[in-house]
Amino acid sequence: LRDYTSANPDKWAHIGLVSSVAGFFSSAGGSPYAASKFALEALGDSLRGELRPYRIHTTLYEFGAVVSSIAEASDSVQL
Repeated sequence: LRDYTSANPDKWAHIGLVSSVAGFFSSAGGSPYAASKFALEALGDSLRGELRPYRIHTTLYEFGAVVSSIAEASDSVQL
């Protein structure tokens, strides 16, 4: 990162993190998934402050429900 910002003193870099609304709202049976999204929330918050002096922005993209096979996999988990 330092090499990039040294070589490009007039430019800003950008890091995008892809998360989910599960970082805000979790449900029974989804704890591993929700925990990973909470972790991305914390990572994005920390990186924002740490990387600003190097002219690097961070953005956390949080998507809502998406049709995928993860719901089918979670149905097979026995609690």
